Amino acid sequence: MDALIADLLRHPNLQLPELADPAGVAQSLSRFLRLWEKWNPKIQLTSEKDAVEVLRQHVFDSLQYARAMTPSEKTLDIGSGGGFPAIPLKILFPGLPLTLLESQRKKTGFLHAVGAELRFQDFQVVNARAEEAAADPALAGSFDCVTYRAVGSTVQCLAWARPFLKPGGRVVVKKGLEEGEAEVPANDPFVLDRAIPIFGHDGKESRLLVFRLQA
Repeated sequence: MDALIADLLRHPNLQLPELADPAGVAQSLSRFLRLWEKWNPKIQLTSEKDAVEVLRQHVFDSLQYARAMTPSEKTLDIGSGGGFPAIPLKILFPGLPLTLLESQRKKTGFLHAVGAELRFQDFQVVNARAEEAAADPALAGSFDCVTYRAVGSTVQCLAWARPFLKPGGRVVVKKGLEEGEAEVPANDPFVLDRAIPIFGHDGKESRLLVFRLQA
């Protein structure tokens, strides 16, 4: 597995920034996947049951978000599920201030276990639905960036993200070529900042859409 991860980090479709400690990143991803292997049979973190498939699909897709991330930004991941894209991004950028929001208690247990195992700093997991968490003054209006993966329509993603963002904050969401900015009304408080073409491990093209909340 370690050799597969090392090869994946060099994959040309990822276009990762230069890593200060690629061996350390690979080791942490390996530990994360070992935890996934332990927990997945009990609570089905993903429909995939093979760690190599999870690496090439979920981890690979998560690492692509690095192209739209600023490591110093306070970031909220909504609907974290099995930790994608949040956990691979935290491994890639250890200094990223990161909050994971997940409504299923069993999955938050897994996310806590990953944070403890990898000794993450500036990392918290919140067990709540987005609509409920938005009423928490400790969370509302306090984030620079919100990320999503495979959660709802673009319009719904932006609506859930808005209460958590500071003015000028960003939303990063991965969408297929047939989805995206066409769904967003012209009078929406968000504007499309960037659409970044990305290619999966299998070569399939999609995009990272980066929306900015207008001040």
